[in-house]
Amino acid sequence: FTGIFGAHHFYLGRTFFGVLYVTTFGLLGVGWLVDIVRTPLLTKHVNNVITDG
Repeated sequence: FTGIFGAHHFYLGRTFFGVLYVTTFGLLGVGWLVDIVRTPLLTKHVNNVITDG
């Protein structure tokens, strides 16, 4: 449910996209389809940044 409002973007530190999702309800559904592929990649990137310092 929180994916509709971009909570995952706020969690990953991508506030611009979080606000964009909040104001457009997930880019009117198109963003949800893109996020199915991108969220695991973005999460892996953020985890690498955190562990590498």
